[in-house]
Amino acid sequence: MLHPFLAYFQDDHQRLVQAIFESPSVGVVIGAPDFSFVDFNQAFCDIVGYEVDEMRQMTWQDITHPDDIDEEMRDAVALIRGEREEYRREKRYIRKDGTITWIELIVRVIRNEAGGVDFFVGFVRPIDERVQSFDAIQHQLQVTQSLMRRMGSQNRQLREFAQMMSHNVRMPVGNVRDLLKIHDRSTDEAERAELLEQVRSVVEGLRESIDILSRTLTIRQGVAIPYDRLDVADVFHRVCTTLVRDIESSDAVITTDFSACAEVDYPESYFESILHNLLTNALKYRSTERRLLIDVRTHADSGSPVLIVRDNGQGIDLSLHGDRLFGLWQTFHDNTDARGVGLYMTRTMVEAQGGSITCASKPGEGAAFTVRLGNLADGG
Repeated sequence: MLHPFLAYFQDDHQRLVQAIFESPSVGVVIGAPDFSFVDFNQAFCDIVGYEVDEMRQMTWQDITHPDDIDEEMRDAVALIRGEREEYRREKRYIRKDGTITWIELIVRVIRNEAGGVDFFVGFVRPIDERVQSFDAIQHQLQVTQSLMRRMGSQNRQLREFAQMMSHNVRMPVGNVRDLLKIHDRSTDEAERAELLEQVRSVVEGLRESIDILSRTLTIRQGVAIPYDRLDVADVFHRVCTTLVRDIESSDAVITTDFSACAEVDYPESYFESILHNLLTNALKYRSTERRLLIDVRTHADSGSPVLIVRDNGQGIDLSLHGDRLFGLWQTFHDNTDARGVGLYMTRTMVEAQGGSITCASKPGEGAAFTVRLGNLADGG
């Protein structure tokens, strides 16, 4: 027996349409202008997982993923208005068991003599395997891009490390050698004593350089370090306790807002050091023209925690110094306490965990450091 809606087709097409309706491989659904279901074949019921009697009580919106309804509604309205005769799209159905299935949908309209819509006819084909393959390719692409970024970062770090070895180890060793040669040739005891004092000073600086380079290597080698679930406010208060004298002597006003991201998963020692270094930086480079204001806050960006430390201090001209801002021994203000180590170690720790740190600043307007806390496990 032919389905009633086949009367809209010419006789020589009716058997073909009937065969399609009875096909086990293509879902066919017939809808009314009010979007209720008029009829459907068994293949369509198999795709969505509902029985025939259940489907008769539903509309296409009931089984469509909420995020896909608005766009398809616009397509359906365009059919009703006569703006088009067909639409195609990939969308998601929510099956009876709650799982989501991707389908390719083609919808055509059957009109009456007055031009109004009598039926929508939809042809449905499952495409879960294709979507899953595409998702797998996208995931692999993201992993590859992440690895490429890390390789680029590691190559840059290797170049920096070679430069540091040359500048911070070879040069001091050469200075010691030259000073000792002068010492050995000198017969003036006062001069010899002064030369030995200079040697001690160079050796002390060399010891500090080797200590920093050793810490840098340890961090960059990716040695497994446990992650902790940290309460940001607790860690922040501990850091402030260690800096209480500097905070009080500078008369700094510190505001915080951790409500958008109150907890982070991160190595505790690293997170404390990052906060300590950024707060110390703000305290050290405060302006003498206004009271120091420091704002520390966190939020989540695409599921990843972000730490922002902003101050109204001296600021820095990034057009002149931006490429050296996070370099070792780099200082940019007349501050006798500045050593140029804190920001370097901060970047080293952040990048070792797959994150990044950036700075926005202008002279006389303060600085804002944004730390995106990453995780090396991501994309691994």
